[in-house]
Parts: sequence; structure tokens; C-alpha cells
Amino acid sequence: MQKFIVGGYVRDFILKLNPFDKDWVVVGSTVEEMLSKGFKQVGSRFPVFLHPETNEEYALARKEIKSGNSHQDFQFVFTPDITLEEDLQRRDFTINALVMDENHNLVENEFTKRALSDIENKTLDLVDPNHFSEDPLRIIRAIRFASVLGFKFSTNLLTTLISMVGHNELKNVTMERIYTEFKKVMKEHKVGPFFELMHKMKCLQRFNSDLDLMFTNCPENTKYHPEGQTGGHVANALRWIDQNIGKYNLTPDEEESIYWSTMFHDIGKPFTNPEEFPRHHNHDEVGFNILTSDYINQMKIPQKFLKPMQTVASYHMKFWPYLDGEMKKAKRFRLIMDIMKNVEGNSLLFLLPVMADNFCNSYEKDQEVSNVNDLKLVMETIYQESKTVKMTPEVVEEILPVNRSEWVFQQQYHLCKNYLVDYSEAAQLIRSKDFS
Repeated sequence: MQKFIVGGYVRDFILKLNPFDKDWVVVGSTVEEMLSKGFKQVGSRFPVFLHPETNEEYALARKEIKSGNSHQDFQFVFTPDITLEEDLQRRDFTINALVMDENHNLVENEFTKRALSDIENKTLDLVDPNHFSEDPLRIIRAIRFASVLGFKFSTNLLTTLISMVGHNELKNVTMERIYTEFKKVMKEHKVGPFFELMHKMKCLQRFNSDLDLMFTNCPENTKYHPEGQTGGHVANALRWIDQNIGKYNLTPDEEESIYWSTMFHDIGKPFTNPEEFPRHHNHDEVGFNILTSDYINQMKIPQKFLKPMQTVASYHMKFWPYLDGEMKKAKRFRLIMDIMKNVEGNSLLFLLPVMADNFCNSYEKDQEVSNVNDLKLVMETIYQESKTVKMTPEVVEEILPVNRSEWVFQQQYHLCKNYLVDYSEAAQLIRSKDFS
């Protein structure tokens, strides 16, 4: 019985990307031997075991034989005579076929030189074209790995991907599996390049044809959106989120919410009057109406993200007149309260997508985070104090930020600096007012 560390852990170890979750492959063993050593078997389709102490996964070396169109339609052979190379042959990319022993020494095999060369050249290549095409989800996995690692496709891989997409093999991939790939790339903060590459590889339309339409039939005024198409603008907004979302102490759910809201904030644009293009009059209202429970369920996006998505789509155009001071006091107050109620008091679920929309092509890079923090303080102060103190538009006006023209163009500015220092001071300011 021999055991080896395989897959993503080895790849990330070589790339110095803080590897975690070791996966092991066991050569020359049986189910009975593994159980006798105290391993706990999990899964019913092929033998995977949990180590009795580390709880790490150990799988018997196996070969796979395709038996149908589903990703579960495989027959498995896991007899003790299956070699390490035979097990590696079924893997998707060369960089995932690297192997180490338990002392973290690289184990030479027939794929090692190819994998190390691919890492050096930042190239994503497949192990075996025949095995690769057995699971069409690997098309999207290839796009995810290329986006996360910044790798290019090898000629062999690109040819295989184009052929698989051209034969519409993604139709056999469930939406749950595609959603999971989006969720994984969100954790890596590489959604912008992933989103754009999904379109370029003609895969985005499988997930949502409306998103793909933003690239193909939704022109923009290049004065405001130099990308020329809404899809390119959304990709850059997602890149802004990629670059900035790690600066906030967010939960995985909060990050996912922000990504979905950013991705769909302009979903109404392709469905506005084409005779007015590149203007998209009322696209915010159109987008709000598109984003229904049934709509996001088709993509398996959890329903808990619907209200923030609707709020960003509906209010992202109304927020700037608020900052410009173009609204009456009462309307400004109602706007903030409506937004905050819809995001349950979590202003970042709204602010970050809106900032991404506005600043993804802006030069005010150094000021953005402080601006978000200042606006967050204002919005959450108004929302929290409204629960205990009788708020009036006049009182709210005293803690609202300066107008947007100053906010955007002054070099030395700090939004709300003259109004708020911290939450307690803001609360004291509000409570000191005469509410009679």
C-alpha cells in the first residue's frame, strides 16, 4: 500500500498559494484493508475514506469508464493493480496531475515534466483529450482556472474546448454545477475575468442569455463606458469588486450577494428601447422587474440574494442625484430608508456594487475605500437611529454628505468629515435636536 498527496494541494504548493485540504490517493490497497486500519468509508459510488485522526480524504486509485451523458454516468475500477499513472490519466489538467509523497517531495511520473513546464509558462493544458471531454463541466472549470491563475489555454485545450462548446455539450451540465463554479470563483475574487472569458468562450449564454446579450447587443456611450458594450462595463465593475472586496470584513454570503448584485445591476439595459441606444432610459426599473424569484431560481441563485439584487438594480441610478443634492430633503431621507430596509441595514450590500458601477473606470482610486466607509457610516447611522429617535428630513439633512461634485473632483476630501467622527458622535448629534 502506497499513499500520495495529489491534486489541488500539490498544485497550490508548487505555485506558493497557501494550499489547504490535502487529498490522498492510495495505490495497492482494498476497501477491506482501509477499513481494517480505522479509515471511515464515505460515498457509495467509489471508495473514498476519511483518515481516523486527520479526517483527510483518501481515495483508492481508480480508472473511470464513461457510461452515459450525466456526470454521474461512470463505471469505476479500483482494484489493487491500478497504478498511480492510471489514476492520474483520468484527471483534467496537467497542473492537477502533480503528486507529492507524505514528506512533500515531488514524485516523478509521466505528467510531471509537462505540468512543471505548464506552470512555468502559465499555460493550462489537459491531461488527455478523451478523458477530458467525458465531463462537460470541465469547460467551465478550465475557464475558472485560467481566470484565477492568470493562465492561458494551450492550443490542445483551446481546440478541445471550442469543439465541446460547438457541440453544445454544456446542455448536459446541470445549473447547480454551473452555479457552484461561479461561487468558487467568487471566493477567489476573480469574477471579472471569469465573467468576460465565459462570454468569449460562448459559455455565458448557458448560464444566462440576458447577461450574454449585454456583450452582443447593448451598446454604450463610450464617453461614460469606454468598453463600448454593457457586458464589458459589467466585467470591469466586477473587477473593481475583485480588487476592493477584500478590504472589508465580509462574510461569504455578503461577498456573494455583492457579486450577484454587481453582475445584474444593468440587466435591464438590453431590454430598453433600441431606437434610443446607446441611451438606456429606465433600465433601472426594467432591471427591477426582470429580477424576480423565478428568474434567479433558473440559475439556482439562492433567494436570500434577491432583495439586494433588486435594490441595486432599482436604486443605483437614483443614488447619485441624492449625493448631488438634487433631491428634496424628505425624498433623500426616504431613499436612504428604502435602500437600508431592503438590505436589512447592511449598507455595503448596496454601496459596493454602486461604487463599482460608477468608479470601475475612474482615476479616484485612492479615495474610494474611505468614501465607502464614510457613506456606510452615514446610511447606517440614519437607519439605526430612526428605530429609536423620531427622525425628520431636517435632522437627516444635517448628517448627509457633501455634494457629489466636491466628492469626485477635490483631491483632499473626506466625505462627511464635518458631520461625523464616529457613531457615538452622530447619535449624540441626532438626539440633541428638538423633535417637537
